[in-house]
Amino acid sequence: MQLLRYLATAGGLAFDSIRAHKLRSFLTLLGVIIGVASVILVGAAIDGLGAYAEQITAKAFGTDSFLIAQVASVGRLTRKQIEALDLFDELANSPQLYLDMEFEPGDIQFLNNRAILHGRTDYEDAPEIATRRHMLRLWLQMPSWPLLPGSPTASSQLTCLSRR
Repeated sequence: MQLLRYLATAGGLAFDSIRAHKLRSFLTLLGVIIGVASVILVGAAIDGLGAYAEQITAKAFGTDSFLIAQVASVGRLTRKQIEALDLFDELANSPQLYLDMEFEPGDIQFLNNRAILHGRTDYEDAPEIATRRHMLRLWLQMPSWPLLPGSPTASSQLTCLSRR
């Protein structure tokens, strides 16, 4: 019974504070709405960019696509597999097929790892802390994407934020 009284008192104080500070309450609510809308907008933009990249890739390279996944079998590769990997390496490093880009401060890049093969060249950071790069990586699992092979549930998908 005492807990109910504490909750009622706390609720009454909160309601009185909201009523007494209407502008502050309105601005707080507006901030929450803008924040939630921004997250939804970024998610929709990433999903749309992923769909666009898949369409463009299908137009450029055809609808026969490939997926490189971890293989459960252990053993030596056959001559045919080695030749296929050599050809893949040759094509991936062909100037006619790859895009070389340099990032400037403020640049952002969205990639769909399921539609675009990407890599990076070696990078050596500046010795001075003040001039070192600050890069954020964010991996998202979009609800509309199918699960990755070997993943029984969406909760096992990679969702990671790293700072380098």
